[in-house]
Amino acid sequence: MGVTGVVAPVAAAVAAYMAASLIFRPGEGRRPLEDTVGPRLRRLVRRQQEWLTQAGYAWTPTRFWVACTVLAFAGFAVAFVFTGGAAVAMPWALLGAAVLPWAFGIQRRKRANRFKEVWPDGVLNLLASLRSGDSPREAVIKLARTGPPLLRDAFHRYPDLQVTHATEALEVIKAEIADATTDRVVEVLLLAMASGDRTLAVNFLEDLLDTLQDEIDEARKIEAANTEAKITAAFVVVFPPLMLAFVSTWNELYSEYWSTAAGVRTIVYLTIWILAGRWVLSRFQRTYLERRVLTGGRR
Repeated sequence: MGVTGVVAPVAAAVAAYMAASLIFRPGEGRRPLEDTVGPRLRRLVRRQQEWLTQAGYAWTPTRFWVACTVLAFAGFAVAFVFTGGAAVAMPWALLGAAVLPWAFGIQRRKRANRFKEVWPDGVLNLLASLRSGDSPREAVIKLARTGPPLLRDAFHRYPDLQVTHATEALEVIKAEIADATTDRVVEVLLLAMASGDRTLAVNFLEDLLDTLQDEIDEARKIEAANTEAKITAAFVVVFPPLMLAFVSTWNELYSEYWSTAAGVRTIVYLTIWILAGRWVLSRFQRTYLERRVLTGGRR
């Protein structure tokens, strides 16, 4: 049995084991990851958890990184089977590990944009309720029942939660959504509930509505300008490993070269160059999400 016949089954077995631990790991009696690390790591864990929440996934950081590791092993195993070279397969392991951060990052931005796009209609819904004489609490209940579909889904628990304490219920919903635009609307409603001043809420929401419209127009312009840069960045990352794997399967001389020390060094340098190029391009086309300053969140 050659090296290929040994490494590929081992990598596949490790990936299967980690996938099984990801899916079937026991949940009861397990301490949360935040309780097992120091203060600095605890902050990183909370930040990672918020990042996953903003992407719309009820995953823990542990589950996320285990899944990334599984995909890294899977990428390595598949590339190794087709090319027969461990060095050639390493960039594909990195690509496999990057799949979930890339996909979740895209989903996170899309989700934030969806909330920003829909909140003008949500604010109009709240304003209509407040102007008709409803209290802020009643206005939120109507939003949860008659607002835009995305906001109905996000606030669907509020009518039940507010029975005991309306402001605490809003805080719970705000934490579950973890969106900066939602934070601003909720803070206005919390202020109105605390003061009992419906007119104050109407004035603040009217000002917020104008601001949101301006932000949406600006965000659309930025997104259109960054489309080409995002395509280029993806091409820079995927194309070199793809060509490397193709050449290795097409000519045995190339495959043998990548197995030598010089070939391994070349692949290491290539990988570093790819990562550096991707990082530089990301600096040019990166779009920052609004910081959750009202909760002390950091992005």
